[in-house]
Amino acid sequence: RPGCQNPLYNGYLAQIAATSARTAYLVGGRSSLLVTTDGGRRWRAVAPAVGDGSAGSYQVIFFGRRAGVVVAAGASTGENQGLFRTTDGGRTWSEVIPELS
Repeated sequence: RPGCQNPLYNGYLAQIAATSARTAYLVGGRSSLLVTTDGGRRWRAVAPAVGDGSAGSYQVIFFGRRAGVVVAAGASTGENQGLFRTTDGGRTWSEVIPELS
Protein backbone atom coordinates (compact mmCIF):
# COMPACT_ATOMS: atom_id res chain seq x y z
CA ARG A 1 0.00 0.00 0.00
CA PRO A 2 1.59 3.28 -1.05
CA GLY A 3 2.26 5.62 1.86
CA CYS A 4 1.61 2.93 4.44
CA GLN A 5 3.63 3.27 7.65
CA ASN A 6 3.66 -0.49 8.35
CA PRO A 7 7.08 -1.81 7.23
CA LEU A 8 5.50 -5.14 6.24
CA TYR A 9 3.95 -3.37 3.25
CA ASN A 10 7.22 -1.81 2.06
CA GLY A 11 9.38 -4.10 -0.06
CA TYR A 12 9.41 -7.85 -0.47
CA LEU A 13 9.50 -10.26 2.46
CA ALA A 14 11.51 -13.45 2.12
CA GLN A 15 12.66 -15.17 5.32
CA ILE A 16 12.02 -15.13 9.06
CA ALA A 17 14.06 -16.32 12.05
CA ALA A 18 12.53 -16.49 15.52
CA THR A 19 14.64 -16.30 18.67
CA SER A 20 11.70 -16.73 21.07
CA ALA A 21 7.90 -16.89 21.05
CA ARG A 22 7.79 -13.08 20.96
CA THR A 23 10.92 -12.03 19.04
CA ALA A 24 11.54 -12.67 15.35
CA TYR A 25 13.53 -11.09 12.52
CA LEU A 26 12.36 -10.78 8.93
CA VAL A 27 14.30 -10.03 5.72
CA GLY A 28 13.40 -9.34 2.11
CA GLY A 29 14.53 -7.69 -1.08
CA ARG A 30 13.96 -3.92 -0.93
CA SER A 31 13.31 -4.24 2.83
CA SER A 32 15.75 -3.61 5.65
CA LEU A 33 15.92 -6.09 8.53
CA LEU A 34 12.67 -5.98 10.52
CA VAL A 35 12.07 -7.12 14.10
CA THR A 36 9.03 -7.88 16.24
CA THR A 37 9.16 -8.22 20.01
CA ASP A 38 5.43 -8.79 20.54
CA GLY A 39 4.85 -11.99 18.62
CA GLY A 40 4.29 -10.31 15.25
CA ARG A 41 1.70 -7.66 16.09
CA ARG A 42 4.07 -4.80 15.31
CA TRP A 43 7.21 -4.79 13.18
CA ARG A 44 9.90 -2.13 12.92
CA ALA A 45 13.19 -1.75 11.11
CA VAL A 46 16.21 -2.35 13.34
CA ALA A 47 18.25 0.78 14.03
CA PRO A 48 20.63 1.57 12.58
CA ALA A 49 19.25 -0.03 9.43
CA VAL A 50 20.63 -3.36 8.26
CA GLY A 51 20.04 -3.39 4.52
CA ASP A 52 18.47 -0.46 2.79
CA GLY A 53 15.18 0.01 1.02
CA SER A 54 16.60 -0.22 -2.48
CA ALA A 55 18.80 -3.31 -2.20
CA GLY A 56 17.33 -4.92 0.90
CA SER A 57 18.20 -7.83 3.10
CA TYR A 58 18.39 -11.42 1.94
CA GLN A 59 18.98 -13.99 4.64
CA VAL A 60 18.79 -14.13 8.44
CA ILE A 61 20.11 -16.95 10.61
CA PHE A 62 20.26 -17.15 14.41
CA PHE A 63 22.39 -19.65 16.32
CA GLY A 64 20.39 -19.64 19.55
CA ARG A 65 18.96 -16.48 21.13
CA ARG A 66 22.05 -14.25 21.06
CA ALA A 67 24.18 -14.86 17.98
CA GLY A 68 22.95 -14.24 14.47
CA VAL A 69 23.93 -13.08 11.00
CA VAL A 70 22.17 -11.26 8.18
CA VAL A 71 23.15 -10.98 4.54
CA ALA A 72 22.07 -7.53 3.38
CA ALA A 73 23.13 -4.49 1.41
CA GLY A 74 25.92 -2.89 3.40
CA ALA A 75 27.14 0.65 3.84
CA SER A 76 30.58 -0.37 2.58
CA THR A 77 29.21 -2.45 -0.29
CA GLY A 78 26.54 -0.17 -1.76
CA GLU A 79 23.92 -2.37 -3.34
CA ASN A 80 26.16 -5.44 -3.13
CA GLN A 81 25.63 -7.93 -0.35
CA GLY A 82 27.37 -7.52 3.00
CA LEU A 83 27.38 -9.56 6.20
CA PHE A 84 26.11 -8.23 9.54
CA ARG A 85 26.31 -9.95 12.90
CA THR A 86 24.90 -9.67 16.38
CA THR A 87 26.11 -11.28 19.59
CA ASP A 88 23.55 -9.68 21.91
CA GLY A 89 20.25 -11.03 20.59
CA GLY A 90 19.82 -8.34 17.95
CA ARG A 91 20.14 -5.25 20.16
CA THR A 92 23.14 -4.18 18.09
CA TRP A 93 24.37 -5.18 14.65
CA SER A 94 27.78 -4.62 13.09
CA GLU A 95 28.90 -5.02 9.53
CA VAL A 96 31.58 -7.65 9.06
CA ILE A 97 34.20 -6.41 6.63
CA PRO A 98 36.55 -9.21 5.63
CA GLU A 99 40.25 -8.49 5.50
CA LEU A 100 41.83 -9.45 2.23
CA SER A 101 45.36 -10.73 2.43
